[in-house]
Amino acid sequence: MNHSFSTDIADKIGLNNAIIIQHIYYWHQKNEANNKHYIDGHYWTYNSVKGFSVIFSYLSDSQIRRSLKGLEADGYIISANHNKQGYDRTLWYALTEKALLILSPSICQNEQMDLSKTTNGFVKSDKPIPDSNTNIKTNKANAINPNINNQQLAFLKRIVSDFYQTKHKQYPNHIKKDWHTDSSLTSGSVNTLYQLIVIDEWKETDVRDVIKWATTDEFWQSNLLSLKTLRNKSKNGMSKFANLHLKFKK
Repeated sequence: MNHSFSTDIADKIGLNNAIIIQHIYYWHQKNEANNKHYIDGHYWTYNSVKGFSVIFSYLSDSQIRRSLKGLEADGYIISANHNKQGYDRTLWYALTEKALLILSPSICQNEQMDLSKTTNGFVKSDKPIPDSNTNIKTNKANAINPNINNQQLAFLKRIVSDFYQTKHKQYPNHIKKDWHTDSSLTSGSVNTLYQLIVIDEWKETDVRDVIKWATTDEFWQSNLLSLKTLRNKSKNGMSKFANLHLKFKK
C-alpha cells in the first residue's frame, strides 16, 4: 500500500500528523462524494488505534495515539462517538475548517494571483459556458458543471455547506437538516456560484465573503434562503448578488 502526504503540511504540523490527517482527509472526500456519515455539519470516519496501526504499520500505537490527540488539541480534527451500539467505544474523527484550509487550500488564498496563469484559479474554459440565470444544463440532471475542477469544487462546496448549515439553524422549517441529500439544491448552488465567478466575473473572495455576511444581515438573513437565486434579476435590473454586494460594501 502506498501512503502519501504533503511535505508542506509535514513541515507545519509534523510528519506523523501529516500522514494521519491525510488519511482522514481521504475518507472525508470519499464520504462527501457518497453523502455518507454526514453528522452535525461534518463528514466523519471512524477507526481504533489498533485499526490505524494495521494501516500504518510503521507507526507504533503510542505514536498514532499521540498524533490523534495532538491534531485534536491543535484544532485540526474533532472526535466523537457516533456508534449505534452503546458498547462500541470506537472513536469517529472529522476535519475542522482549519484542517480543510491546509489540506485543500483555497483557490483564492492569494488574491493577487494571476488567474490566467494558474490551473487552480477560476479561469474561463476553452469550452463555452451557457450564460443563463438558471442552473447550468448538463447531460445528467442535477449534475455539477463538468468544467469545475476538484480544487474549485472543494472551495465552492465549503461556501454552500456553511450557508445551508447556517440557514438550517435559522430557518429549520425551510431548510431541512438533510439538505445535503438534495442534489438539485447542492449542485444548483455550486453551479450558480461558479457562474457568478466565471461568467459574471465576481472575485471568488467577494462571493465567499458576501454570502457569509448575508447570513448575519438583518434584512438578507431572511430574504436569501437559496444560493440558486443569486443570479436572478431584481426590479432594479441588477442581480440579487450585485445588490447584496452593494450593501455589503457600504
